[in-house]
Amino acid sequence: MAKKKIKPKAGTLAAFWEKIKAAAPVYSQSPKSKIKQSIAEIQKIAEEFNSSSVPVSIASNFINPYIADVECRVFLEMDTGRKSFKPARHLNSDGAHSMAIDPIGIYNYIMSFKLAGKAIVESPRISEDFKEFRMISFMHAVSRLPEPYFFYIAVLQEMAVANDIVSVENRDGGYTKSDASSYLSMLWAFKEFERFYLRIQHRSLRADYAVIWHEGEWVQERRTRGYA
Repeated sequence: MAKKKIKPKAGTLAAFWEKIKAAAPVYSQSPKSKIKQSIAEIQKIAEEFNSSSVPVSIASNFINPYIADVECRVFLEMDTGRKSFKPARHLNSDGAHSMAIDPIGIYNYIMSFKLAGKAIVESPRISEDFKEFRMISFMHAVSRLPEPYFFYIAVLQEMAVANDIVSVENRDGGYTKSDASSYLSMLWAFKEFERFYLRIQHRSLRADYAVIWHEGEWVQERRTRGYA
């Protein structure tokens, strides 16, 4: 007998993700005549999300620990002015920090993990580019995680970029963006979430979801970047 799918509890991140997962494809596939209706549905989800306890939980666990002495506001908002939707955008205006999560962007972000394995199989030449192959392979490895967890990883990845975690230090003391910043920021985000999971669940994230990925330990001491 097939297992009965348990419906996520209302007001939880998992419940909001189910709503986004249903609404986001409709937006991308709708004819122009129905776009306004689709946007209205997504905005309704955003309003419910923003009035719940989820944004505060995300901020307190995955943003505020990385921004000294500053509180950050988290909200779900569809950026209709952009053609390419970014899953999370860190905004800093006069010292006021906020993190905007785009419902279309986060949907595309999560689906990219789910499709990573298919990309490896159907695009054999991808292995000829080491950095691209490493990135896709890593995404495939962590795609076993529950889909709502990628909200946290997307936010943490944006924090890595905002804090220059994956930048390379120049001789003059400045920082230059690494040519592997997407992979490195995602790896850092995964490792930070792994630490959080261990602290809260008292279990290994990798063991629970059979994630196999070996990489050097991350080293971060003040503004020193790299691996050991």
